Amino acid sequence: LSLLGYDYTKAPTTQEYTDDMSAYTGVTLEDLGSPDEATWADIFTYGAISQMLYVKFGVEKANEMGIVLSEDEEQEIEDSIEEVRETAESNDYSLDRWFHTQMGKGLSEKILRKVETEIALANAYYEKLEEDTLNSVTDDAINAEYDENSNYYDILSARIYLMSAVEVSVDDDATEDEKTAAENDSATQTKAKVDAFLANVTDEESFVSEVKKAILSEDSESETDADESTAADDVTYDDLSSLGDDVVEWIYSSERAVGDCTAIANEDGSYTLIYLTVLPHKDTSISSSNVRHILVAFEEETDEDGNTIELTDDDKATYYAEAEAILNKYLENPTEANFAELTKEYTDDVDSDGNPNNDGLYEDVADDGTYVEAFTNWAVDSSRQPGDTGIIETTYGYHVMYYVEANDAVWYETVKDAVYTEKMAELTDDVMIAIMEEVNFNNLVLKWAQKKQSEFIAQIVANNY
Repeated sequence: LSLLGYDYTKAPTTQEYTDDMSAYTGVTLEDLGSPDEATWADIFTYGAISQMLYVKFGVEKANEMGIVLSEDEEQEIEDSIEEVRETAESNDYSLDRWFHTQMGKGLSEKILRKVETEIALANAYYEKLEEDTLNSVTDDAINAEYDENSNYYDILSARIYLMSAVEVSVDDDATEDEKTAAENDSATQTKAKVDAFLANVTDEESFVSEVKKAILSEDSESETDADESTAADDVTYDDLSSLGDDVVEWIYSSERAVGDCTAIANEDGSYTLIYLTVLPHKDTSISSSNVRHILVAFEEETDEDGNTIELTDDDKATYYAEAEAILNKYLENPTEANFAELTKEYTDDVDSDGNPNNDGLYEDVADDGTYVEAFTNWAVDSSRQPGDTGIIETTYGYHVMYYVEANDAVWYETVKDAVYTEKMAELTDDVMIAIMEEVNFNNLVLKWAQKKQSEFIAQIVANNY
């Protein structure tokens, strides 16, 4: 807020809000009913009431659908209230008194429980809405979206090098004609350099070789690897869009073929040189995999100074033998159900209650850095088949692995997510329209709310400053 000029030491009723700020807050004066003037108090009130109506709408829909909270969800609410109670007691306050001092008069344990319950119900409805919307995305819709916008989803590979403009020095006090002549000279020399580059390119190897020479001529001490720096493998439309419209148009032209090479001039006098190595195509690699594992964890030991004692080869051999014994038990009845049962008995990957985390099942394991490298590499190996097993080592210990299945291809998941996102945006707009139709900033209730809010914030400001 401070970046927008909001002063948190002053009451929001004294600070003007303009449409210029809507790019950051998402709230326009039209949203507020197009008042002649607006303050930050209007924005805070709008946000608070919009959120309340959002919850109210969700609760109504949840009740219509017969959605109820689970015992665990209800217990979470009780636990959150208990945490507040403990905080209040640690500060020598009763719970209600703590509410009054921290959140204003009127809040009580009963009201908080009701609010928390309604928020949980609303969230359950919106989660159900998301789930139903995702499940409603059909293959026909996915294929239609891909066919219409394939460029946005395809991947390609190329060699790309940005050749800087040749610098032609000119005195600071040079005339305009002299500056223009220098610019023309720079353009001529740069174009000649580009033409010489292209004339020597016959294949991918020669492109890299020419880049290497260009790098050395510009900086003889450069350690830039021409092979690595020019590689643009499996890039997308979004990856390339920063290079400019002309580059994108050339690459995605229907006339393109592998081996095509060109140089495209940029506004600053530089050139983007491109050598196409793989045409745009669907990314058919798997997006992620589902696996199960049983962890035989390394037990960490420390010396008298608290330093970790590294495991010896003999120590690791003992752990590995344990993992191997578990794998052999699975092989006696090689089914996923048996593996899940063995997980309950043997895995060290457990929750706070000592229960196996989801019977060892990890879904949507992708090469995105979420999991340790060895675990990820095993899970995303393209040669993996359902029912494959193995033992891998990570810093956590030995993992007895079971491959469940591969998920959909990257292109399919990407397009599906785009279709889903668009449908959710439409639904969200409909929800917000239904909600905001109930917002009327001219009614007496809201005027009262604004007045009370201003008094409350003014009191906080006075107490703290």
